[in-house]
Amino acid sequence: MTTTYLEKDDGTRRSLAYWHKWLTTDQETGEETGNLRVPCSRYGRNGYECAFWSIAAELVCVEANGPSDSTEESLDHLMSLAVNDHDDIAELVYEYWYVIPRSLRTRLGGKREARRLTPSVGRAVDIGDLTSISLHMARGEW
Repeated sequence: MTTTYLEKDDGTRRSLAYWHKWLTTDQETGEETGNLRVPCSRYGRNGYECAFWSIAAELVCVEANGPSDSTEESLDHLMSLAVNDHDDIAELVYEYWYVIPRSLRTRLGGKREARRLTPSVGRAVDIGDLTSISLHMARGEW
């Protein structure tokens, strides 16, 4: 069964739509930032599109490691990776496609699109200090 929510730091559940809005809004000013262009990212042309990939990657991290200590920090880090065109976002999402809810899969363009964006399937994926997983180990191949 796929998760359709993520927890805030206070333990309350929030929908994926809530987190998308959170990622595309400046937390200090309340100004929408989803329209800001992202010229070099394969995950989208703007913050709005990249946020879907960040949320999908966070769902994968939660599936592999359990809830993070800070969903906000984790999503912020993953959004930074997405807008800066980091390979690990596509690799995580592609390898753990089954974790992603159907509505989010559609937003990502389908598994074929996730595969197209993935430069090398099956290598170890490191997404910074928040989490580090090996896709082979997670699939029980070693």
